[in-house]
Amino acid sequence: MDARDKIVKRVLVTGASGFLGQSFLKQACKNPNFEFFAVISGRREVAFQEGITVVKANLLEHQQIEELINNVRPDIIYHFAWGLEKQDFVNAEENLDWLMASTHLLRAFINKDGKRFVFAGSSAEYGYQNNICREGESELPSDLYGITKKAFSDVALHICRQMGISCAIARIFSVYGSGEDRLVHTIPVAISAFLSGNSFICKAPNNVWDYIYIDDAVHALVGLTESDFSGIVNIATGKPCVMRNVFEEIASQLECCHLLYFENENEEGRMLVADTSILTNTLGIACNTSLKRGIAQTINWWKIKKCEV
Repeated sequence: MDARDKIVKRVLVTGASGFLGQSFLKQACKNPNFEFFAVISGRREVAFQEGITVVKANLLEHQQIEELINNVRPDIIYHFAWGLEKQDFVNAEENLDWLMASTHLLRAFINKDGKRFVFAGSSAEYGYQNNICREGESELPSDLYGITKKAFSDVALHICRQMGISCAIARIFSVYGSGEDRLVHTIPVAISAFLSGNSFICKAPNNVWDYIYIDDAVHALVGLTESDFSGIVNIATGKPCVMRNVFEEIASQLECCHLLYFENENEEGRMLVADTSILTNTLGIACNTSLKRGIAQTINWWKIKKCEV
């Protein structure tokens, strides 16, 4: 019997070595009805669970995309890959490369009879505003990262609709948590600094963000695997968190309040908080990890990591 007769669907996961990709595969691979293929660039060593097929490919090379799709013939693609490794990634020209690469990946997938495409979008597609972010409303990205992500989201939805392919845009808000070891985002930077006895400066204490713990974000993404939902869905808690309070919580749990400093305390903050009606009411998915518990779990993960070094 052919392997494809035994497996319900083949799922190709790009960006599998990243924070989101690794976390997703840990949960998703428990479902025996799917066969998972993890796409990595090979720049870092990653150990995946048994049963996951690892494929090396540079997605910025169009020929390698064609070979990847031809060899795997996926039924579903989870497209997590994007250039996020540099601290200045939001305005890096590499975002344009990823826009083109993503479009080429989608075209190759469609040409090989792909069935469902799930894209890891971003809250940056909304820009910064004082309104609650609702899917399809007031999308005014303010940096190149958000602009290119939104451009691809629009293209993917339009093309997939024309071709009769299921397409979900998972617009992920400020995800944090255990397993994020790259010091790019502020929560791991602050925790790492405090654990090393160094100070941390919160430069935007009045910003209001929507933080979602990694396990909740992945739970929502896994829920999209078997769902037939098409369109945009915010992956978030819908609960506003003032930046000052977030870092005071981190400092308090680590007993490092004396190492926490604030700048720009009199400046008006920016807001990026999601409406989660589609996630909770349409898809029936809840994000239940409180900020306090999520930070505690993240701190514990970092403590273990520091001990291992």
